[in-house]
Amino acid sequence: EFLQDHNLTHEEWVQCYHFGLLLDELELEHGTKVAYAAGVKKMLDYLRRGYPLEDMSPRHADLRVDGLFKPAVWRPEQIEKVLMDIVLHEAAVRGNSWSTVRVMLYGIRHHNIRQGLPDPLSAKLRLAQRMRALKKMRGPKPGKLPVTRAMMLAICEHLAWAEDDDALVEWAAVLTAWHFMMRSSEYCAKLAEGRFEMDYVVRMCDVVFLRRGKVITEDLHTADEVQITFGKQKASAGGEVRSHTASLVARDLCVVRVLAALVTKKGGQFSKSPLFAWCKGSTRFGEGVTYARIMEVVRAGAELCGRNIKEYGSHSLRRGGANEYFLAGMSLSACQLFGRWASIESVKLYTSEGVSQVMRGMQETMLGGGAELRLLENAVPRPRDVQMYRAAEAVRKLHE
Repeated sequence: EFLQDHNLTHEEWVQCYHFGLLLDELELEHGTKVAYAAGVKKMLDYLRRGYPLEDMSPRHADLRVDGLFKPAVWRPEQIEKVLMDIVLHEAAVRGNSWSTVRVMLYGIRHHNIRQGLPDPLSAKLRLAQRMRALKKMRGPKPGKLPVTRAMMLAICEHLAWAEDDDALVEWAAVLTAWHFMMRSSEYCAKLAEGRFEMDYVVRMCDVVFLRRGKVITEDLHTADEVQITFGKQKASAGGEVRSHTASLVARDLCVVRVLAALVTKKGGQFSKSPLFAWCKGSTRFGEGVTYARIMEVVRAGAELCGRNIKEYGSHSLRRGGANEYFLAGMSLSACQLFGRWASIESVKLYTSEGVSQVMRGMQETMLGGGAELRLLENAVPRPRDVQMYRAAEAVRKLHE
């Protein structure tokens, strides 16, 4: 009754306006926001280099100022012409790939929709044709190759982590990312000045150690299981818990043992600081293990194993963990759930190297008669008498 009897107050309008601004800021992730802004800037820079907008009309020239395709000014075919010219310049002159050009177009679309204007990419069939052709010519680049067990052993020896606290942090980050199939934002300091993105990164308090099913906070070296609770992620809001049990084989590659050593060394098991932050007294750059440093470590492992370092990156750890566990007997669906992929199709791309080896040793088993195929003759299908009777009765009643 109060709301019906009173006009909207100034405070209510301010609250709504503020909340709308908050939603606008929350809409895009930081990386996407930066990429979209760069796409709009590319378009404006291109138009300001003498693109003949005035040939259409003086009002069309406003595009190089605000980047907006106003319906009162722009016809659909004019919008498509400008966008195609931008695409051709990006691909032919600047040499950019299909994925880079696509992100630029998405940024232009987002910029216009944010201002309440129609989608400039909608119903642009010729533009879509050009983009499909560009995808064939300069489609997505092949993914980074997976880090193998041999490479992990090489990295382990290269870091000499048992003697250096900073190297222990690095080795724990690399090993955890590999075993838990983690995204780089969950263990790397990726922001400016080597800072962590706290909504994503795994914290000290997110790691729990268990012995015989019971949580322990002391003598962590006796733990036989470790659990990690993940924060906000690409495909979910976070909160997923994943665990690994200890291994007596290749103990330097056992994630339970190495994480226990790290947490014991750092202390503050229940703090909200990043798990892979540098230990106290470190003189290393940034808050902790940086994205650039992970790249260096992974590529060092690739070089030690005689691989082309350009084919490896931070994502090689996530991909490597998925491939190694798949070859160890883990199903694709289990990999998807454990690695927190949104779809099974994504996992198939990540495990393509492992899938190519699933038949190892199977020929000998098959030719040796270990699994004999029995050919059973199928029976003649049962006639659908009841269904035919009902259909005939229905037709008969229609004729009555």
